Amino acid sequence: MSTALLLALALQPPAQMVQSEAVLKSTTFKPGVPISVALKLTLDEEWHVYWRNPGDSGVGTEVKWNLPAGWKAGPLRYPTPERINLGSGYGFSFGYENEVVFLTTLTPPLSATKPVKIAADMTLLACKTDCVPADQSFELSLNPGDGKPTAQGQFEAWAKKIPAQVSIKTAKVTWGSDRSYRIQVPALPALKDAETLEFFPSIAGQTNTDKPVTVKKSMDGSWVLHVLAGQAITSAPKQVPFLVIPMDKDGHHLNQGVEFVASP
Repeated sequence: MSTALLLALALQPPAQMVQSEAVLKSTTFKPGVPISVALKLTLDEEWHVYWRNPGDSGVGTEVKWNLPAGWKAGPLRYPTPERINLGSGYGFSFGYENEVVFLTTLTPPLSATKPVKIAADMTLLACKTDCVPADQSFELSLNPGDGKPTAQGQFEAWAKKIPAQVSIKTAKVTWGSDRSYRIQVPALPALKDAETLEFFPSIAGQTNTDKPVTVKKSMDGSWVLHVLAGQAITSAPKQVPFLVIPMDKDGHHLNQGVEFVASP
């Protein structure tokens, strides 16, 4: 997205088509014990927001925390995105419609014994036919206590929409002379019934979204993906993070997929 477009977007009024809510798995904490947090967005009909990599258009969703001394925030965990068709010749965005819930954790220091207030700012772009900034702010209040969950069922349901994550060493990537990646994905139970895999690159611009990904399944259940590099990529990156979703012969997703970070 161009600098001029981003500046124009910044001058528009805040979007009203996104409603937000922060949910704590427990409203009390024990020193040193992580607390699960959900950041929930509800979108008006036909609007969408973005995954960490927005695809061919958009801005990736990110969050920044304002934490008390000693507190730490874990990485934002993104649900499996949808591939949103932008129309003929415009490619695809990766994002969410209707409702999306991002998960993370907050960890108090061992010395934490007093009530705290924690704030977070989410950078957000909402799009329909046009796009508008829709940044959201969250405030959380936590008290010391037993840390007993008060929203167990909700978090179990939301966690089922998050892709599985595997060790960085389980996927391998080699760089080709044609500026492409050859990614080897191991045989895993989550992928064993798939006829093919849908590929989502985690970093914008690292792959060429104009060209299809070639996916081949080996007899042992492992996979080989051939992915062309993005136009700005001239040499092999140290890591290629990505998500693959197993699909049946009719193109339906079998589960939420698996996130890898391929390395040489």
